[in-house]
Amino acid sequence: MIDAAQLAGLTDLRAEKVMYWALSLVGDVSGEDPALRDAVAQLRAWAVEVRGHRPR
Repeated sequence: MIDAAQLAGLTDLRAEKVMYWALSLVGDVSGEDPALRDAVAQLRAWAVEVRGHRPR
C-alpha cells in the first residue's frame, strides 16, 4: 500500500492518464495541417519525457 501511494506521488498524472486519452481522441493527424501535426508531436514527446519522471 505504501509503495502504491509513493509511486502515485512521483508520477505525473497528466502524462500517465490524461494525455494518453487526449492523444487517443486526437488520433492520426498525418494528413492534417502542419501546425496541428507539430503540436501533437510536441505533446507526444512531452508525455514520453515526463512519464515516470522522479523528482530529485
